[in-house]
Amino acid sequence: MPLTREECLGLLRSARVGRIVFTQHALPAVRPVVFRVDGGVLVVRLPEDVPSFAAHDTIVAFEADDVTQDLATGWTVTVVGHAVEHPEPDHPGRWLMIPVEMVSGTRMLEHCTHSE
Repeated sequence: MPLTREECLGLLRSARVGRIVFTQHALPAVRPVVFRVDGGVLVVRLPEDVPSFAAHDTIVAFEADDVTQDLATGWTVTVVGHAVEHPEPDHPGRWLMIPVEMVSGTRMLEHCTHSE
């Protein structure tokens, strides 16, 4: 079931870990990250192994989810936006701001039961 923008942002607020997708050496790269939602912006703490060139007004994707182990129920949300590295004076480390330019999400509901 597709989710609205507001539903997607609400679900993202309930999650703490997501995955950032960027390009490294002309190939896709994915890293788990901690994040928070601040209005319509994702604030992501960058892992040390993410190169700085990945954070200079680059288009990135971000995904977070909460899915049961049997994949029967849950949700997934994907965000796309221009990332900009941004210092957080109260929090050490490298931080990335990703304005939520595009967002899509799906709620997974079990539609049938399996029998053997």
